[in-house]
Amino acid sequence: MAAPMELWCWKGDWGLPSIDVDCLTVIAYAKFAGAPLKLKKINNPWKSPSGALPVFKNGEELIFTSPGKILDYFRQEKFNADYELTAKQSSDVVAFKSLLEEKFVPAMLHSFWMDARNYVDFSRPWYARVLPFPLNFFVPGRMQQAAEERLEYTRGGDHLIDGEMEAQIYRDAKECFNLLSGRLGEQDFFFGQSPTTLDAIVFAHIAPVLKAPLPSNQLQSHLKNCNNLVDFCARVTSRYFPSDSEDADHSTFTPTTVDDRQYSTTNTILSVGVAVAAMVAYALLSGLVQIDLSGDDDVPVAPQSDINVENFRFQEEEQEDD
Repeated sequence: MAAPMELWCWKGDWGLPSIDVDCLTVIAYAKFAGAPLKLKKINNPWKSPSGALPVFKNGEELIFTSPGKILDYFRQEKFNADYELTAKQSSDVVAFKSLLEEKFVPAMLHSFWMDARNYVDFSRPWYARVLPFPLNFFVPGRMQQAAEERLEYTRGGDHLIDGEMEAQIYRDAKECFNLLSGRLGEQDFFFGQSPTTLDAIVFAHIAPVLKAPLPSNQLQSHLKNCNNLVDFCARVTSRYFPSDSEDADHSTFTPTTVDDRQYSTTNTILSVGVAVAAMVAYALLSGLVQIDLSGDDDVPVAPQSDINVENFRFQEEEQEDD
């Protein structure tokens, strides 16, 4: 009996089987291609060989962590959602994937991680709620740092100030939405009546933005102006993930309730204490900070001499007796 195909991934919310773009891409493609994929929602990137999710396993030896390699494996195993595509359409898949990476992803990263209100009231509390202790104290901060570094690398520079960069990345995202909307048109899916790799990629990128209850979501406002993209997300969700869509009606996560419950005064003090202790321990162990137990640095150290201290004290005692 063949080993079952298993995907370790982030959990879902807001009617989606996963909130992570890479995880959702693999899950959606598996559904479109009919691949029997078992989901294991571990919410712990440290269990991954790459330090990130998803992780695909088919037995003990075969492990993939790249969405592209996972989809290639599905195709090798005859689970191919693209077998009817022409060469021109296959080229379009590559082109629109690059468009999303260049024009949309920076805006998505900014919206979830760099917008101060969204990060404090939504992104950080959401991940802190699902991550195990003690990862929930520092992994959200590392994810924000990774998003910031990627934005600085791809969009930053001395010629751009923060306000200019923010305005530009949202203009690019709006342009991306318009191009995707024009390509989709009145069709159910991007290449007709059946979903393909492009549908999985587009759905995985735009559905979290459309569904997440971000306090500040200008990106969602742009997306909602493209009615056919909104209908596309609803179509994929209802046809392929109906149970997740039903669970969304019972979701209790909102920025306010999580902030009140998860970030109480006690938890805030505890998180600060753990963070400080971790930083101090790291500084000591790495040698960044050294403790001098010999005394005050301002006190000069007497030079070494040949004087016998014990004999000197004895002579002093004899003088006092005299």
